[in-house]
Amino acid sequence: MIGGGELRNVRITITQGRIAFVGNSTSNDAATIDLRGYTVLPGWIRDRGFPGPRVLTSLAPIQGDSSLSNDSLKALVRRRKELGADLIKIFASKSQRVGAGPTFTEEQLRVLCTEAASLGLRTMVHAYRSQSAVAARAGCRQVEHLTYGTQADVDAVAKAGAFIGPQVGLVVQNYLENKARYLSGGFTEEGMAIMERDLPLDFAICSFVRSRPVTTRTSLPWMAIRSPTSPQFVAWCS
Repeated sequence: MIGGGELRNVRITITQGRIAFVGNSTSNDAATIDLRGYTVLPGWIRDRGFPGPRVLTSLAPIQGDSSLSNDSLKALVRRRKELGADLIKIFASKSQRVGAGPTFTEEQLRVLCTEAASLGLRTMVHAYRSQSAVAARAGCRQVEHLTYGTQADVDAVAKAGAFIGPQVGLVVQNYLENKARYLSGGFTEEGMAIMERDLPLDFAICSFVRSRPVTTRTSLPWMAIRSPTSPQFVAWCS
């Protein structure tokens, strides 16, 4: 959508973070991002005075693959930097819907997170079980989910000084409240049942955080928690 109008089936050429051309041609050596099925709103916030958040994007997560070499892992990080990623998202665990098993070794995570840091990018790691501690020890600065983790895992993340983002109050609840939509998109009844069954374990992570001595809990960030029975944010976990 441009200038109040709407253009369909066109190519948008971006140069140095700005729209340089809108039409049907593009450079042969330009990277291509397929946005068919989406609406692009160029400059909607910055140029038209509408208030709104700054969106930070990883473009695409780095999926776990224990067979990748160190050079291949570094190349994945560098490619995302070249395409304009603000951060690097890494899947260190499989989805909880299929067992939440590990997908990267500690050494591989260290390579990924070290390479990202060298390029000035922060990392956000999708991790379940002990992979949360593994990611923190590897130097990754933010760990998401942590479900099925233990007190020792939370302590390890705190000791490393990494941020924790538990999946409380939003992620799983969104899946469950929009179940029909996600089932039509490839999710399964079994996977949905697992998320609903294990919802209390999401909140258990905050109990582990609260059990830490006050003098050491400050190494963890503030985390908003929503009650499972209320849409309001009712407590803080820090």
